[in-house]
Amino acid sequence: MTGSAFGEIRRHNVEMVPALYELESDLLVPSEYTRGPWQDDAQHGGPPSGLLGRAVEAALPEGFAVGRITVNLLKPVPLTPLETTVSVTRLSRRLVRVQAELSSDAGRVADATALALSEQRGLQPDWLPSESNRLVDEAAAIVAPNWQADPEQLAYHRDSLELRVVEGAFGDAGPAVMWAKMRFPLVRGEVTSPLCRVLTVADLGSGISSAYGAGADVGMINADLSLAVTRPLTGDWVRLSSTTRVASHGIGLCVSHIADEFGHVGEVTQSLLAVSTNS
Repeated sequence: MTGSAFGEIRRHNVEMVPALYELESDLLVPSEYTRGPWQDDAQHGGPPSGLLGRAVEAALPEGFAVGRITVNLLKPVPLTPLETTVSVTRLSRRLVRVQAELSSDAGRVADATALALSEQRGLQPDWLPSESNRLVDEAAAIVAPNWQADPEQLAYHRDSLELRVVEGAFGDAGPAVMWAKMRFPLVRGEVTSPLCRVLTVADLGSGISSAYGAGADVGMINADLSLAVTRPLTGDWVRLSSTTRVASHGIGLCVSHIADEFGHVGEVTQSLLAVSTNS
């Protein structure tokens, strides 16, 4: 079954749930489309990362843009209403630090620290790499693995994203290249920003690239996600070229080069911990 055909079958609920979150007063209420692959009552790391990016951008002074944002996933994010809090520190005339927290009724579940820089217009570089990525020509639509215990249960990685793979495959050891696009807005009634579109899919790098094959009985947990941005994403599609390396003591790193159809956008790193799925 092709990815597009599968998507049509599973979109029976899209009109009823056309966004990942509903904004109710100051709370962000998750839909089932945010569910992660490992716990039925917890979210995937992508949507909460997008919420933290949304909070950071809302707090930016005029004329500043995020150069780097690091998200720490402190504990499983529950499928319950969430609240964001933000603080801004002016480091200098051209540097601002923004810190955001994401909390549920059980306390803080994730946080982020962003470095924002003042934008300088008209500074055209003397050298730019010649880059382009042809989405249609190089990528094939795929269906993400069904990791849920209940195959009818909605899951973010499978039902909220459109995926196209260039190199590699879920469950194969080695690097991978994949395109990803959100099917729904992050928050109902809002346009999802370029930064948030990247953040919601950035941790897919450690999902499709791996140091272990499917038969190794080893899972990879990412504790954080750090995105460095050179320019805003253009369009809806995000291209991840990802490589995961793990040392013998179980600590690893995934590095993903982020691009759109016009070239380089930024870099993502994920700190990883290998764990035995039999323990």
